[in-house]
Amino acid sequence: MKKILLLISVMFLASCATQHVFNAEKANTYLLSHTDRPVHIQEALYDGKVAEGMNEEEVKICWGKPDVIVKRAVPDHEIIIWRYFEDLVVGYGPKRSMIRKKLSKEVTFRDGTVINWSEINYHS
Repeated sequence: MKKILLLISVMFLASCATQHVFNAEKANTYLLSHTDRPVHIQEALYDGKVAEGMNEEEVKICWGKPDVIVKRAVPDHEIIIWRYFEDLVVGYGPKRSMIRKKLSKEVTFRDGTVINWSEINYHS
């Protein structure tokens, strides 16, 4: 019984692992020195959420550094996509769990500014 509970605990922790924990203190410090930022960006930063119009530094405050950066060539614009992955337990064996990396978040920047973002929840 103890082994089953331990296995369930490990599976739960592995499937919910995140790489970045939002630090509200860091967001507050940033906003104190960037009082010119639009209100909707300030509000998003206080909540640790990404918003249209954010710059790369602001996204890092909310979601941390990306796992993968993709650059796309588009006439007259620089398009950069940040991808974040999380580990998901997809199978279990008698001696080990099978873990796969799954895309969990993605942010698209045009000329250094967020134009689109998404979060994927595999735990619903």
